Amino acid sequence: MSENFGDVVKVMALEGGEDEERQRQEKIEAMRKEAGSLVKREIAKRDLLAHVVPVDDMGDYVSEADDPNVLIYGPWLERGGSAFWVSTAGTGKSIGCMQMAHAMSAGKPFCGLRPRGRLKFWIFQSEDSSRRLAQDRIDVRAELAEQYPDEDWNKIGRSVKVVKLTGKTGVVFLREVDGLLTMAAAAGEKPDVIVLNPFLAFVGGPIVDGGYITPFLRGGIIEREYTEGLQALLERHGVGVLIFHHTPKPPNEKELKSWMTSAFPEYQGSGSSDLTNWGRSFVTMMKVPDHPNMVCVTAGKNGAELGWDRIGGAFRRYMAYSSEIGISGRGRHAWRDLTDEELAEVTGDKVANDERQQAEALERLVGAIKTAEAAPIKSQNELVALLAGQGVKRAFVRMAADKVLADPAAFRLTVKPILHANRRWLHHIGLAENIAQAEQEQAERVKLEAFRRGADA
Repeated sequence: MSENFGDVVKVMALEGGEDEERQRQEKIEAMRKEAGSLVKREIAKRDLLAHVVPVDDMGDYVSEADDPNVLIYGPWLERGGSAFWVSTAGTGKSIGCMQMAHAMSAGKPFCGLRPRGRLKFWIFQSEDSSRRLAQDRIDVRAELAEQYPDEDWNKIGRSVKVVKLTGKTGVVFLREVDGLLTMAAAAGEKPDVIVLNPFLAFVGGPIVDGGYITPFLRGGIIEREYTEGLQALLERHGVGVLIFHHTPKPPNEKELKSWMTSAFPEYQGSGSSDLTNWGRSFVTMMKVPDHPNMVCVTAGKNGAELGWDRIGGAFRRYMAYSSEIGISGRGRHAWRDLTDEELAEVTGDKVANDERQQAEALERLVGAIKTAEAAPIKSQNELVALLAGQGVKRAFVRMAADKVLADPAAFRLTVKPILHANRRWLHHIGLAENIAQAEQEQAERVKLEAFRRGADA
């Protein structure tokens, strides 16, 4: 009997041990599954954050001087960014392209555009012959040597590269550029700026068709083949692109003249509107009427930060063909800045006209504020709206609004602030006693509304 009882106890102990072991294994397996789930979750989170980044993790604001991604100050061109230089045929884009690349390779400005140190340029070009490129190179270096005699321009020019990809367009062109930049990075020869001159030589499709040009720029399907687009290429390789582009053919002399005086150069390049939407910066270069050796360069989109003078309602710079003899025995293929006398001659009327229009806009705006029953003065846009449709250029009204906002008391304003939808006075331009008057009127309105609500009930 005792032996039988001992056997039973032994069996029970073994069974109890098996239960504990099974529970232990189950617990381990549960922990393993939980750990695996956590690992998968962390991997998924990591993969997600590679694309979805909290705005606070996108980086802090740093000054242009401290930001290595700024290539041309303004910032007019950044790594991963794009800028367009638009002009009519035969105006001198290719000369400007060669001169800008050389000047900025030495850290020198060109046409008021200031580079961040010495930049490396690759020029993708598909129009000019080797002879023409040599002529531009020699003449540009001769001109720069007169402006900056302490630099060795032949040595500096070695950092300017020309890339010949004739016949490579569309998706094939983008693939070739991607491969070249990958090789350049491995060899320690990566450029800072790639130049496309002219843009039409590399697009390879209808530039007016958004269904084609948008995939070329941003990514998508082109002729049944997917491409990441030029933007992804720029960001991956950390380079900026400067695109020299043509205007469409002007149908008449009147339109050509309007192009030369336009304050909106971002809309003058040939093609789809997505060029304007995608490009970060734009300038146009147009011949100056009655001054055949001069051109006017107008900064449009993203041009307000360049520090250029506002002339004729837009931010402008002027250049002239070099007056020296070039390697060919004829005029030198290079640009120079205007002398003070030339600048005064070509801009004198425009500057005087601008000053007159600015003064007129300021006078009319102040008058409109004083006579308004409830002047919308919360922001610059609301001030500008006071003169909408009255034939005053918006640019001048904005300048006048800035002056009013900066120092309203200087104009002795005695206006009532507008009552906004949230029933609170947000801003007021004027003297202190008007604020008290506004608060009193607000209290009266509140009482009136309370009375009306009671009457309606």
